[in-house]
Amino acid sequence: MPLSKRNLGKNGPSVSAIGLGTMGMGSGAALGTIYGANDDKVSFGMLTYAANRGLTFWDTADVYGHSEELIGRWFTETGRRPEIFLATKFGAFDPTKTKRKPNSKPSYIVQQLKKSLERLQTDYIDLYYQHRVDPEVPIEIVLETLRPFVESGKIKWIGLSEPNIATLRRAKAVPGLGEKIIAAQMEFSPFELYVEKTGFANTINETGMGVVAYSPLARGLTTGRFKSPADFSEDDGRRVFPRFSEENFPKNLKIVDELQKIADKYKATSGQITLAWILAEHPNLSSVVEENALSAELALAPEDVKAIRLVVEAAEVAGERYPPENISMTLNDVLPTSSSPELDPRSLLILYATETGNAQDVADRIARQCRRIAFQCRVLSIDEFSAPDLLSEPLVIFVIATTGSGVEPRSMSSLWAQLLRSDLPSDLFEDLSFAVFGLGDSAYEKFCWSAKKLSRRLISLGAQEICKRGEGDDQHQLGLDGAFQSWTESLLIALLSLYPLPPGTEVIPETIIPPSRVVIQDFEEQAPPPSPAMSKAQIDDPLQTDDAFHTATVRTNKRITTHGWSQDVRHFNLEFKAEDEIRYNPGDVALIHPVAPPSEVQDFLELLHWDKIADVPITITRTMEDQSLPDHLPLHPQKTTLRTILSKHVDFRAVPLRVFFQYLRYFTTDEREVEILDDWLSLAGADDMYEYCYRPRRTIYEIMTEFRNVRIPRDYVFDVLPPLRPRQFSIASSSKKHPNSIQLCIAIVKYRTMLKVPRRGICDTLRVGIQKGFITLPISPGTPVICVGPGTGVAPMRALIQERVHNGSSLNYLYFGCRSATQDEHYASEWADLVARQQLTYRVAYSRDGKEGELRVYVQDRIREDAKQVWRLLKDGAWVYISGSSNKMPTAVKAALAEAVEKEGGFEKEAAVKYVNDMMRDGRLWEECWS
Repeated sequence: MPLSKRNLGKNGPSVSAIGLGTMGMGSGAALGTIYGANDDKVSFGMLTYAANRGLTFWDTADVYGHSEELIGRWFTETGRRPEIFLATKFGAFDPTKTKRKPNSKPSYIVQQLKKSLERLQTDYIDLYYQHRVDPEVPIEIVLETLRPFVESGKIKWIGLSEPNIATLRRAKAVPGLGEKIIAAQMEFSPFELYVEKTGFANTINETGMGVVAYSPLARGLTTGRFKSPADFSEDDGRRVFPRFSEENFPKNLKIVDELQKIADKYKATSGQITLAWILAEHPNLSSVVEENALSAELALAPEDVKAIRLVVEAAEVAGERYPPENISMTLNDVLPTSSSPELDPRSLLILYATETGNAQDVADRIARQCRRIAFQCRVLSIDEFSAPDLLSEPLVIFVIATTGSGVEPRSMSSLWAQLLRSDLPSDLFEDLSFAVFGLGDSAYEKFCWSAKKLSRRLISLGAQEICKRGEGDDQHQLGLDGAFQSWTESLLIALLSLYPLPPGTEVIPETIIPPSRVVIQDFEEQAPPPSPAMSKAQIDDPLQTDDAFHTATVRTNKRITTHGWSQDVRHFNLEFKAEDEIRYNPGDVALIHPVAPPSEVQDFLELLHWDKIADVPITITRTMEDQSLPDHLPLHPQKTTLRTILSKHVDFRAVPLRVFFQYLRYFTTDEREVEILDDWLSLAGADDMYEYCYRPRRTIYEIMTEFRNVRIPRDYVFDVLPPLRPRQFSIASSSKKHPNSIQLCIAIVKYRTMLKVPRRGICDTLRVGIQKGFITLPISPGTPVICVGPGTGVAPMRALIQERVHNGSSLNYLYFGCRSATQDEHYASEWADLVARQQLTYRVAYSRDGKEGELRVYVQDRIREDAKQVWRLLKDGAWVYISGSSNKMPTAVKAALAEAVEKEGGFEKEAAVKYVNDMMRDGRLWEECWS
């Protein structure tokens, strides 16, 4: 007969009175094999049997091995996800950590929820439990972390497993979430009556919740199937549970024998009679049983319910329900305080938001400076944190880059969206002290805009800014260092005023060499000595196994400017294997890892006096967790060589920052070099450093040719030399028109500096990744688009137009700018063909083709000429896209748009400017610009 159903709590959903617990399906799990090894085929069949039987309340957890994956596969293969009320859990412990303790840190919750949804192959979880209360994280913070997922529908209901009464009451009191908490999962069986004995059941009734009893069969004890520990397989986790010990097992079986006497009246097992008794005694309780204990419901006579109660009350249970280390993880509570979770009082969190990696480098430097005043720093990308995470942090330094037209980096988008919520209280961050350093380029209209917005928003939510915001400017003669040095000094003063040095501690002078971020050792193995040049097959290269990158074959490398023209612009077509299933959208960016020319690598190795050890196999061990390392760097036990490091991982052809010269000072003993470096590193010598390095754009390689006495220890290679980061190129094609390929429009950088040394910048790797861009397209192909893309800024515009044409749109307008119709009009024949097919309106400005003495013509001038048409399109809802140099062009184009609104739309000048700004706010005007 079908199983009966019960409501989970007073106002909760209806579920089967008996549920299916899947811990035993997770063999080899983080929890180990609690019930011995299991067979996936048998478990899969059990899921089907349970569903067919009407046992549709399923219970799993993120630490139950692969039970989540098994359930996810069942959902996919059967299509029966809607039939199942699915509960899973988080936070029992982090299986990646050696020490097991509850973990409900907000970032960990978000991470585990995402993984559970992926494993379960579902878009939502019906009931999401906190598996164990984290004694370091208040339940209020846990629930605030879950709030956005409840509001988005990813979590339908919330449960608590093994909470104490105080935690349960506080959870139910959280506004907007208390009513979503419908179940407390507690151990309950004839051997475990905590729920009844402590008043817990009364609290459940008062709060309108339900109890989900786990282990109602006492982990199989009440079934009578097991008579001694010898009945368990060697890998069965119950062997370490006190109630199953050699001493306690026989005592506990006496209780089972009494239950079996009553069961015999119903021709049932002691396990079945146990479940029937629990359900009869507690009408607001559901039971979750292991898959090997499925049973039909029994209707017990009232006298037998009483008889079982007498057996249970008289029982003398031998042994605790868990081993000591597990008992300590149950029934915890923690009150919310300004220091939750507990942190070292001199612990400092540094969060960076970056697109190109510069903000990460700055965060590293801040951490090194804070170490000088005895702070322990955690340096993390901002996308590893959420607004609820910040509630438990007393002190945070933000390092924020700005991209496009003041848009925050992609990694910051999620946190920023949370901070913008209108329902956040003004005192939300009253216990947070913070500082902000922004990175930007004053050539942009909205310089350091993201840093400014973040600072203002945190202050509006009650946070305290401990020092004036720093704003590093790429246009400064010293670059970011123009602001960074003085801002760092003010930061350290502010920190010391809040957190004076501990007794006996002194500020570490900058003249003391900081520890290296890695230790490099020769690779030792029982093998013949390496050949002078190790084969590539012997070197570990994580880039080759990174699924985010794909191997491309260059099918086209064609110059599209005329030969002899000052700029060499090329069209590249990169082809991928069909199985790679390359997908990208207009505005997305191709990431290509460069490799330094072998001849330059060899020369630099000789400058560093590393040429004789360049090909010796080495291992790299990270020693400073607050310092970043290059992406795809092989760490111990993987092996590499110094030659490979210089070829693929560090950039010795970069113009260095000030910190580079500080390290040169550490590693030279030559009196002349010491004198020069001390002068440059002083405040008075900043101009001399500028004249030597930044004005001529002198590279690290070139500098090292003149500082011949510097001896850099190999352990410091990643401290002295900046990482060699992947190059970013706007994709110039639509994946719909060109499947399995990416096309690029790249200006090959050939130039001579004031040093008269020719240089050439080009990427020659075939490993390609894809980074999501900022722009989006209108949903309707009937919405007009105006694309403005002079020079190589036409690349993303070409991708956008190809995508639109493929989708059937003809309302595409392109304003292109170049110097000459005969020299550098990129993709001219393509535009002509689209114009002929009435799929594009094309306007071009040739800035150098006019007669001598005439004013030069740019894209903004063409927009002014077309003011009537431009206003008509804007009035019809047109979207505008601007791509190219960030210098003056974007501002001039927006000014031309505002003039069209003013002239043809009849707006006042101020209102016309606001109209254009509102387009940006509403997502109808996008910028993809670069320095």
